[in-house]
Amino acid sequence: LLSNEASPQQASQAGYNFYADFHAFKFSPSSNCVADVWNKGYQVITIINDLLRVKSENFNDKIKLFAGLKTIRAYTYLTLLNYYGNIMMVPETAATITTPLSNTNNQQIIAHIDTDLSTANTV
Repeated sequence: LLSNEASPQQASQAGYNFYADFHAFKFSPSSNCVADVWNKGYQVITIINDLLRVKSENFNDKIKLFAGLKTIRAYTYLTLLNYYGNIMMVPETAATITTPLSNTNNQQIIAHIDTDLSTANTV
């Protein structure tokens, strides 16, 4: 979490034990939670990208829902950037990723976060 307003202690004991070191930034590349948070973060981003792509085809009246999705995507990118430093940006238009992704310049990630939040804020 990027806030001290919530803590892993509020989760189940099993969840707390798994993520406690991660929450406290006391982890190493071999920690089990490192790959888990990375994978789940990119799963969230991919699902949101898929939902946003469908929006333009079928859900023109669901603007607030998609503003929320962009906010969640921005938060997920911010979390990944905060924990890992160098991260990848998943192309929004790709239904499937056919080539390996490489790290994206952090300024591009921050600009994408800013665009998502600015777009969501206009709703």
